[in-house]
Amino acid sequence: MTLGADIRDQIGIITEAEFAEAIGVRVETLATWRTERRGPDYVKFGKSVFYCVDHIQRYATENAIRLDEAGIERAVELERDRLVPTRHLE
Repeated sequence: MTLGADIRDQIGIITEAEFAEAIGVRVETLATWRTERRGPDYVKFGKSVFYCVDHIQRYATENAIRLDEAGIERAVELERDRLVPTRHLE
């Protein structure tokens, strides 16, 4: 492991390339999401973009899609430490 990778691991961040590969999108897609204010929070050091693992986990939880009793997808949001249905997804 390189010094930079070791430091990133210690503080819990990954590069945008690592995040893009992990979720199966292109780095350009992440850049688009940032300009559209979508996706998890990120950190910049100079021109380099990183994602905090904690922010990714929180974003995934807050934007989870669940099936209701009828098998219909519904978005859920975190409300007072629990997930509640908020809207029907078509």
